[in-house]
Amino acid sequence: MKRKVLIIVIVLFTLVKNTTGTIPITVNPSQPCKHTSISLHATMNGSNHYTQWIWHPTGGTTTTDTASWISTYNTYIDSTTTYTFIAISNTSTDTGYITVTIDSATITMQPTNQNIIIGQNAQFFASASGPNLTYQWQTNFGVGYQDVSNAGQYSGAYNDTLTVSNITLSNNNQYFRCIAITNGCPYDTSISALLTTTTGVDEINPNNNSFEIYPNPASTVLNIHQHNPSNNQQLIITDILGNKVYKEALTGIDNTLPISTWSAGIYFYEVKSEKESVRGKFIKQ
Repeated sequence: MKRKVLIIVIVLFTLVKNTTGTIPITVNPSQPCKHTSISLHATMNGSNHYTQWIWHPTGGTTTTDTASWISTYNTYIDSTTTYTFIAISNTSTDTGYITVTIDSATITMQPTNQNIIIGQNAQFFASASGPNLTYQWQTNFGVGYQDVSNAGQYSGAYNDTLTVSNITLSNNNQYFRCIAITNGCPYDTSISALLTTTTGVDEINPNNNSFEIYPNPASTVLNIHQHNPSNNQQLIITDILGNKVYKEALTGIDNTLPISTWSAGIYFYEVKSEKESVRGKFIKQ
């Protein structure tokens, strides 16, 4: 029993004594993103007759296999990790080390909801902490988020401030969010911010059931429908500056008003009768 113990001690002493840190290790890609696969390559000394090699990631599972002169270790990385490579021969144990760094970014200021008057600009702000930061804004019209580029209404798509110019009714209920990118790796995503639009003027009698005007917005024709038409009704339409642009008497249940030549914008209508006065607004596209 004493002889067997002595032999084990001598072997362990030999392995530790000849340990070096000379095995070169490379990683591909050289700057990986979080939640991606990497490949580690260790090139061993061809003059040594290695019989076994071991990959040992910090906090991970040790992998052992028969040696070749170039050893490859494929793995999945989530955070900064140090990998130790051990090559064992009959006479020595050689080692190599590499730390693969995963940079991180954190959103520190979230974008907020915006309610913007039609025709004005909206701006969404976000900021993040992390090395070599860039940003990517995204938008969602109800069919999923898509990247925004610097075109059309949008500018600042890759900065911390996104500008949406010349807001129209089509921007109503449009969502935006920002992705923080560090060293080319998307890392953190902001909360969603909602863009809603307004004309800047409250509707008057918006739920009146005796009178309908449609479509709204309209581009070529405005339809006027009355459930209970009365005598001596007049339709008066003014623009946003208060200028009277149209006036006529309404007859019957349905009336049609051509507006294709009108300027785009917000218009206000008033229908006066012996019974009541109904007011509201519509948008000419």
